Amino acid sequence: MAITKQDKHELDQIYADLSETFKGCKEDYFAVLYLAKRFRLAPGDIAGHISFGNNDFGIDAYHIEHQARNLYLYQFKWSESHNLFKDSMDRLAKHGMERIFGNPFADPGENELLNNLRADLYENKSLIEKVFIQFVFKGDLDAAENGPDPKMR
Repeated sequence: MAITKQDKHELDQIYADLSETFKGCKEDYFAVLYLAKRFRLAPGDIAGHISFGNNDFGIDAYHIEHQARNLYLYQFKWSESHNLFKDSMDRLAKHGMERIFGNPFADPGENELLNNLRADLYENKSLIEKVFIQFVFKGDLDAAENGPDPKMR
C-alpha cells in the first residue's frame, strides 16, 4: 500500500485518537488505517482486532467479513521491503496457526488479539467458509511479486 500525504495525516489522527486506549507505537496504527479503509469501518471499531506491540505470533490483525463469509488474517510491516515478512511467516507457521486454530486451552494472558480472534472464531464458526492470509507493507507490490529485493541480492 503506497502511503500518501493524506494517509500520513489520517495515521497521525488515528494515533492521536486511539493510542491512549490501545497503546503501541504510531506504526502499529498502519493496520488500523488500512483495515478501516479496506472494510469501510471506523478506526475505533477495528482497533480491537489489531495487535499493538510485539508477541503477535505472525498475525497483527484479523477481520471477519460476514457477508462474504471470509476470515482475513493480516501481517503488517511499516516498511518498503517485503523481505521483512520472512520471520513473520516462520512465526505464523511454527507457532501462530496452532495458537489460532489448535489448542482451545491456550494461555488467555498470552495475547489479547489471539483471545479476541479465538472468541470470534467460536462465535462465527458456522459462518466462515474461507480464510485468507494477507501481508501488507508500504512498498511496491509489483516489485515484491517479481522477485527478491535488489538490496538483498
